[in-house]
Amino acid sequence: MKQIIQHILFPDDDALFNYRELFYRHDGMVTEGGKRGILCLNKYGTVEFCTYFNGVSYGKWRQYTTISQILLNLIVEGEFEITLCGYSLVNGIPARKVLGKQHIVSDGNEKVCVEYPESREEILGFEIRAFSELKILGGYYEGVFEAENVKDIELALSTTTCWKEEYIIKNIQRLKKGILDLDEEISGHFNIHIVDNGRTLKREDFPDDGRIYYHPNKNVGGAGGYARGMIECCRQIPKATHVLLMDDDVMILPESIYRTYVLLKNVKEEYSSSFVGGAMLVMEEKNFQHEDMGTVDDIGTFIPLKPRFNHFSLFDNLCNEKTYHGNNKYQAWWYCCIPMKIIEKNGLPLPLFIRGDDVEYSLRCKADIMTMNGIGIWHMGFYGKYSASMNVYQECRNLLIAQATSGILPRVDLVGRIKKMYRDNILKHNYGAAELSLKAFEDYMKGPAFIMQDRGEAIIKENGELNLKLCPLEQMKDVGINLYEDPYWDSQRGFLKKWLYRITYNGHRFWPERLLGKKPVVIPFDFGYTPSKMAMKRTYLAVNPIQQTGSICEINKKKFRELQRRYYRDFLYYNLHQKDIVNRYRKASKVMTSEKFWRKYLGI
Repeated sequence: MKQIIQHILFPDDDALFNYRELFYRHDGMVTEGGKRGILCLNKYGTVEFCTYFNGVSYGKWRQYTTISQILLNLIVEGEFEITLCGYSLVNGIPARKVLGKQHIVSDGNEKVCVEYPESREEILGFEIRAFSELKILGGYYEGVFEAENVKDIELALSTTTCWKEEYIIKNIQRLKKGILDLDEEISGHFNIHIVDNGRTLKREDFPDDGRIYYHPNKNVGGAGGYARGMIECCRQIPKATHVLLMDDDVMILPESIYRTYVLLKNVKEEYSSSFVGGAMLVMEEKNFQHEDMGTVDDIGTFIPLKPRFNHFSLFDNLCNEKTYHGNNKYQAWWYCCIPMKIIEKNGLPLPLFIRGDDVEYSLRCKADIMTMNGIGIWHMGFYGKYSASMNVYQECRNLLIAQATSGILPRVDLVGRIKKMYRDNILKHNYGAAELSLKAFEDYMKGPAFIMQDRGEAIIKENGELNLKLCPLEQMKDVGINLYEDPYWDSQRGFLKKWLYRITYNGHRFWPERLLGKKPVVIPFDFGYTPSKMAMKRTYLAVNPIQQTGSICEINKKKFRELQRRYYRDFLYYNLHQKDIVNRYRKASKVMTSEKFWRKYLGI
């Protein structure tokens, strides 16, 4: 059975036109760059389509589906030579293999169809050399699949929004035009569910289409929004077979969803329970990939499983297609497609409000994740966006809850992570962040009843008061130091300085404050830790170098003693009640992830 697996894409707005090497590479002989869906070449100009969006991830299609053949269909006006190419990594270098050539003259009224010969290349593409003025008007790749393996798919998008009106309205309009309004199979098997946690929108803000649903929701964070979306996707008629979770503040190409749909229709049975994961490309630098799969490392940190690829590069395109092995893999919910049968088997998300809900869900489901070049979204980068209320409190608390509830991350010492975060922030005089680490631990020890209350929004507001109050560096010129030095740079500590630092807890005990260094030093505002620079100083300037902001951190021995007493009290309680705490979470796990619980929690 033949099916279009992907369309040839051109950049469709000015922002993407500046990143057109994601779509095609040319020799400078292009007179019109595809902004209106047409690519014009001068005579003897060449253009290559083995790119992130227009190359075919043939290795992945072979791995995940029953595909047996690839055909290229183009609408071209003029005389040209087409070269079919395949690429693989050979000894770590992209190796180009010519799979066929044809000289063609076309008036543009009929499709030009060429067939790729059988090969084992990882990525397929094509090159065109013009022998006249040439117009490339569009095209697509077709795949031939086993008809008996084709599945009936009802794909439903669930996107949760909260005060991101401009993004969500634009994305829905784009999906309406790029999927729902097309005369293609997917149009009759795709529905959109908008869950509005902020309740700042109304149904009239979106196109009038029976396949678009609007659900005003309580502000229950990402976990609550996606739980509502899963429930609604199950209730729709016909019931969704797959739920695609997507962030609101993203830029999406409808083609990513089309490719996801075709992949699901033709997936082999062994991958029918797998998630489809979309890459997060960086909005500010659209050629860079932040992540398409993540992992939790041995100390409980969320990190990308792959390097930061530059998708202008064919080498990086090929590396991205490799299989990356690792423990604790997860798919973030900026673009994550989950089979409904997995939701029905494993339940809904935990009521964690925000941070780590997607990690917990992937690990609880033991998710296998399918990824592919050209499937993903653009999202604002996370550089310089650290806040202790999110990165300390929410992440620490939620991972502890997830570990206790689902039994995930058995080899990760999350309690040790709490201790380290507390200690590092005390030593940096960031007492608010140190307190948030204890607060995360204390709220975890309150047991499941605590998170089963709808207090997520109130907790976020309360914890925000303990974040560093950053202001522009230009307002701090009277500090008397170089405000713009690298805060992450540090030198080696000598033996005496290291032990004096440890014994005195960096001047907090056994050491007169008058003997501490008075000149401030610049340190990182986030997880960065520079002990030699910080040693035995009274004042720090915690700097965010991306946003050029900072905050003064002064030593406060009274606050230190208060927090130390609280620290010892917390860990004494934990050591006495650890098993009971875990047992309570484990017993409540089925309730917290049930539709009955979530209906009551959400008020539906």
